[in-house]
Amino acid sequence: MKSLSAKKYFYLFIVGIFILSLIVFQFGIKNTILLLTNNQAKKEQLDNMQQNLQELEILKNKNQKLDKQIGARSTTNHNIHQEILNTCSDFCINKRLFIKEYPEEELISIDNSLLRVNWISLQGGFHNSLEFIYQCETGKRIGNISSVCFEKKKNTYTQVEQLLTTLYFSEYVNK
Repeated sequence: MKSLSAKKYFYLFIVGIFILSLIVFQFGIKNTILLLTNNQAKKEQLDNMQQNLQELEILKNKNQKLDKQIGARSTTNHNIHQEILNTCSDFCINKRLFIKEYPEEELISIDNSLLRVNWISLQGGFHNSLEFIYQCETGKRIGNISSVCFEKKKNTYTQVEQLLTTLYFSEYVNK
């Protein structure tokens, strides 16, 4: 070692510093840099998730507003069949309408949801039938009236013409 010149000591010193730098980088700085980049990626993911949650809340609010506008029901325990009958009975007592037919509801499977269809047939005056339709659509919001059929029939026994109004209520239900 004593026979080495100052120039060789200098090169050996530089090589030693380089090797020491590699060891310090490998065991100390490399892990810190990896943790820093990992942390930044996680922060970006968290920001994206928070933004997605905010967008989800906005979409839920819009969906609820649309459901209110179209009269959709979100509860699964809701018995719309009975509610239609109760509302119709109360209305018919006061307005001289008669319930001719009210069969059980039909469930139609469409993709991953069910379409619940109820229909009721009323006999009585046109004006009273229109009032009932208006009450179902705006006042009570029983369900979605998807179709209304007015049919004029002549009673063969009494020879009197009668107006039959058939209302079809439909509603999508998740399975």
